[in-house]
Amino acid sequence: MDARRAVLATLLVASSCALGVDANDDRRISRDEWMKGHHSVSTYDWAKLHKLTDAEAATVFDAMDTDGGGMVLLNEWCDYLIRAEVRAGTATGQLLRKIP
Repeated sequence: MDARRAVLATLLVASSCALGVDANDDRRISRDEWMKGHHSVSTYDWAKLHKLTDAEAATVFDAMDTDGGGMVLLNEWCDYLIRAEVRAGTATGQLLRKIP
């Protein structure tokens, strides 16, 4: 795991952002888990996750599932959030951009 993913994963665990979405705590999120639980992360101020509708959540799942395996793995989750934060120019994105 590269440094940016490690930092983001630590932040996510610390903030409990992913808790409640990964229903069985297997470090991956199925489409069903995501569609049932995305509301639990939509209250956080993460770019592209804030106040998602169900239709937007389905699109976000597809964008996160970069290997097309039908599950969002921890590295895919982190990579998606890193890209979203950096592209949105948030304070978190600016910090993540500086980490090699």
